[in-house]
Amino acid sequence: GGRKSGSSPTPAPPSSAGDFNIDCDTEVWIQHPEDVALFNSLECSNVNQLIINGPLLASLHGVGAGGSVMHVGILETSLTTLEGLNFSSIDTLEVQGNWALRSFKGLSHLTMLTFFAVYDNWQLSSF
Repeated sequence: GGRKSGSSPTPAPPSSAGDFNIDCDTEVWIQHPEDVALFNSLECSNVNQLIINGPLLASLHGVGAGGSVMHVGILETSLTTLEGLNFSSIDTLEVQGNWALRSFKGLSHLTMLTFFAVYDNWQLSSF
């Protein structure tokens, strides 16, 4: 017979406007389309680590308002085009496992990009 859920730990619920409480100086996760607007409303000038993750994200519109970020990870999203990262400086940009990603746009404004890791984006043909 069937499976019991029992007392196994339940995952945290998706972030919503009420509990999207982050410290700009540490790690920011964007996993839902509405998280982008919430993140931008915080006007973080510097972020240590920004993780953009999850199949719910099919587009990014204007993440960040200038400033610098140490590490940006764009992981396993549904993005078809990578654009809308409005930081002026990114130390490490990691783009992994974005199955629909076909092209990059809008990285030319970066004044600094030290390390760029791109792998397992199966449809990516142009930078």
